Amino acid sequence: MGLAIYFIDKAGKSNALLNAILLFLMAICLVHPAMSIPWIWSPPEIAMRIWRGSVIACFTLLAVAWFGIWTWPKGTTSLPTSFRLKYSSRQTLECDLGDPTQTINLDNVAMLTMWSCGRDSVEFLAHKTGSVTVKEPKAGHKYPIGGGLTAEFNPDTVSDATVLRGPAKEVKFSADQRVQFIAVGDRRFRVALDQIIDNSTKDAEHFSYVFSISDQ
Repeated sequence: MGLAIYFIDKAGKSNALLNAILLFLMAICLVHPAMSIPWIWSPPEIAMRIWRGSVIACFTLLAVAWFGIWTWPKGTTSLPTSFRLKYSSRQTLECDLGDPTQTINLDNVAMLTMWSCGRDSVEFLAHKTGSVTVKEPKAGHKYPIGGGLTAEFNPDTVSDATVLRGPAKEVKFSADQRVQFIAVGDRRFRVALDQIIDNSTKDAEHFSYVFSISDQ
């Protein structure tokens, strides 16, 4: 029975019910030979025989129980379908003063778009992810872009127009304000500016910003 439990476990077929049945059969198979030990039946007193038989039976059953605990299938703990792991990431943004276009992704539900950066601070526009693209916009026509907002485009300057979903909120990070909290629906993101790295050269200013993001 012990070998059967071992090989079934190795084959990945073990389960609680099968283990319980095999352990029960093992206990039956062990109790009979254990109770046949001459030492149990050698005393002439019936009480002594019963006592010795009880001791041997208890030790046998305890041994089977210990073996059962040792070989009991561990199983796997499955997460409920509604469970969502906390989001966290670390993102590094590069910024040339003439082209601050980097973004911070907040688990694909919102983003921070950089619009100003410097040696001591960096500023973003926070908005939901996604965008609205208008193909060949017409002059004087208002196009819905989400959030109850509309936009007008000049077809003389653009053939296709893409607008990020709004409305947007200004978010600033600096040496005095390194942590900001961004609420998106029922989620609350903690965005922290961990480090500002000055990679400027004599010809151009360039900064790297290291952010850590977590879902509170």
